[in-house]
Amino acid sequence: MKPANREQALTALDKLAAAMVQMNDALLDLRMALMREGIEPPPSTAILLQPAELLNTTARVRNKLMLEGIGTIGEVIRRNRHFYIRLHNFGKGSLASLEAALAEIGLKLPSLDRSANSSRQS
Repeated sequence: MKPANREQALTALDKLAAAMVQMNDALLDLRMALMREGIEPPPSTAILLQPAELLNTTARVRNKLMLEGIGTIGEVIRRNRHFYIRLHNFGKGSLASLEAALAEIGLKLPSLDRSANSSRQS
């Protein structure tokens, strides 16, 4: 790729990334406003497609998610608490950190009965 084309491509990617961040921020603001009004909004596809590493949680949790092949927030919430507790070196503290990070964006892990069939997805 020629330097001029490369610079144009990087500029376009930067603009796209900035627009995606603004859109995600707007979606989160809307979700929080709805929740303050007592309305439980459905998870947004945009949020579910975000990388799991963007969750505001500990490095230990982010690294464990990556090692387990859990790449998006949608993949995180497909698994229940039992799945995470069974992971090696993923204890109650890690689980609490993960659940708090999900709660910040209006999401939570499913109940045991809702994800019984997804106990060990990769």
